[in-house]
Amino acid sequence: MSPSTPASAAPRAKLGYREYCSFPDDGWRHEIIDGDHVMTPAPSTSHQTVSKRLQHQLYMQVELAGLGLVFNPPVDVQLTEHDIVQPDLVVVLKDRTRMITPTKINGVPDLVVEILSPSTA
Repeated sequence: MSPSTPASAAPRAKLGYREYCSFPDDGWRHEIIDGDHVMTPAPSTSHQTVSKRLQHQLYMQVELAGLGLVFNPPVDVQLTEHDIVQPDLVVVLKDRTRMITPTKINGVPDLVVEILSPSTA
């Protein structure tokens, strides 16, 4: 370190899927974004109403048409080594279902829906 470089704390290691799996099932939505642990409370009833309606439409247009699969939370989506999220709705088209494992979706789905609430807008 050169004399002009300020001393700082050692960089914190980014969290990954192993750490994510150790988070408690406590009613909060736990995600890892850029290696940081992010928690959000359970969604409101109005949020759930919007989610249910969107999910129903996606189910009718995607699943019943044989185009792919629709997922609602909690479903883990691992975008990168240090980005694991639980979107409100996820669509994976049938030609990409290999990204679906028994425990998570690996990679970027074809459609991700995140419903904004007053606290997240």
